Amino acid sequence: MNKKWNKCYIIYASLFLYSSLIMLFCTKSSPIYVLNDWYDANVYFTMGKGLINGSVPYKDLFDHKGPFLYFIYAIGYLLNNSSFFGVFILQVIAMYITLIFGFKISKIYNLSHCAAFIATIMIPMAILSNGFYIFENDFGGGSPEEFIVPIFSAILYLFIKLLKKQNILKFSPLCLFVIGLLSSLIFQLKFSHLSLAFGLMFPFLFHLLIKKFSVFIKNFFLYITGFFAGLIPYVIYALTTNSLKDFLHVYIKFNKIYATSSDEKNIWLLLISAVENKTNIDQSSNALIFIIVFFGLLYLLHSYKKDFILNVSIFISCISFLIIASFVAFGYNFIILGIFSFFGYIAIYDIFKNIIEKNSKKNSSTRLYNIAIHFLTIFFIFIITITNNKCIFINLHKTSHVSSKKSCQEQIANIIHADADKDYSLLEVLSLDSGFYTLSNIVPKSKYFYIPNITFDRYPYVYLGQYEDVCNKLNNYVISDFEAHYKANIDKQNINSQNYTDKIGSAIAQNYELINKTNGTYLQSGRVFYLYKRIK
Repeated sequence: MNKKWNKCYIIYASLFLYSSLIMLFCTKSSPIYVLNDWYDANVYFTMGKGLINGSVPYKDLFDHKGPFLYFIYAIGYLLNNSSFFGVFILQVIAMYITLIFGFKISKIYNLSHCAAFIATIMIPMAILSNGFYIFENDFGGGSPEEFIVPIFSAILYLFIKLLKKQNILKFSPLCLFVIGLLSSLIFQLKFSHLSLAFGLMFPFLFHLLIKKFSVFIKNFFLYITGFFAGLIPYVIYALTTNSLKDFLHVYIKFNKIYATSSDEKNIWLLLISAVENKTNIDQSSNALIFIIVFFGLLYLLHSYKKDFILNVSIFISCISFLIIASFVAFGYNFIILGIFSFFGYIAIYDIFKNIIEKNSKKNSSTRLYNIAIHFLTIFFIFIITITNNKCIFINLHKTSHVSSKKSCQEQIANIIHADADKDYSLLEVLSLDSGFYTLSNIVPKSKYFYIPNITFDRYPYVYLGQYEDVCNKLNNYVISDFEAHYKANIDKQNINSQNYTDKIGSAIAQNYELINKTNGTYLQSGRVFYLYKRIK
């Protein structure tokens, strides 16, 4: 028993080391890179920073992801308040948790410790894949999906353990409650990805409903109880801060508008659009990942027939996730496929099991040979994962020839912090969050501190909010990627989808003076940023 636990401890420690090393190279939050300048990650960091400094999500600061994500970033901010190093630590932990549960799942499928370890360290290849995790210079780590992966891997482990280790009709109160609780955390990260948990639970609960109604009622009640128990902390916070209405408006209403365009209200058109979006993703370098995923799922259905309900549940979970994720098919939506790819690795292991057994003789020369093969295999997987991610190939290295080149965010931050007024309030107009709030360590005064990827016609409030804040000179500084000019003929026009850029530009020119012009760097290369200071 002690030997078994010692071996597990060594494997767990090795998985933590592997997680740390792999994330060191594969996320732009890593300290070996200048900065994580991905727009979305900076939005989340700004929201987390605001949460720590008294701003209320949805009410004081606008973004449309779940509150648990901002709590995660708030912890990252507390660990390091002017860079993503704290977030990097949390990303390492998230990957480590994923690998731990991947290893545990592999043991349920009776893989040897060595085979389980090899299969587990292959999971990051899909999660960190180029086109999912990083796309050219964009993306780069810190999406809600990255934190959903460890939560869903825990759900998957508990669910597989429940259905493989005991009678499916047996009541399991603690397991169902915990799965419900974890599902609630997914809802509080990105509610559309509840399809993962709901897809997993539906065939199981439907089977119980047909076979044993009393057990169905108990399990369903415990799952729902766990789900709502997970919501209690945030609901208390929202009620205390009087922001529940704002949460429902942004998280439900706005996301409904955001996910569908005006010409795609028919469900069939939406499904066709989703298929087209996923096909475009498939055609990228990630097609192999989809092949591995579906090979593994089909293999489970074919070769583990005694676990039919379990295998159907996993299959439905994956399919429902793919459909929902394909409606707005950004690459990072699909990093969750990494956990499903694990079943493909199990299938490959099963197929080549006889070959592995032939190479497992216990003489010393063969043992030395196996050690060398395993070491080289781990090294090969490590290198393939890093090169497939391609983050190391983008121009963000601190140790490279660009190390002496300050980022545009740092240049702007230095100008603002040199101001004798000590009023560091800033608004980035008509843009995503480019990282200026992060490097300047500024909590925005403006609710709409950035513009999401949505048009004026579909959601004008963010544009109107920024226009009003510029007119009212709410912030001491305004930064834009266009030069502002006063236009007298536009003053009397109402702001609309055709003139909002000119209206905001004219308002800037009336209320602010240009003090700096900075060329964009890294992800912002090709942009020019104009920094304006409020006219007193």
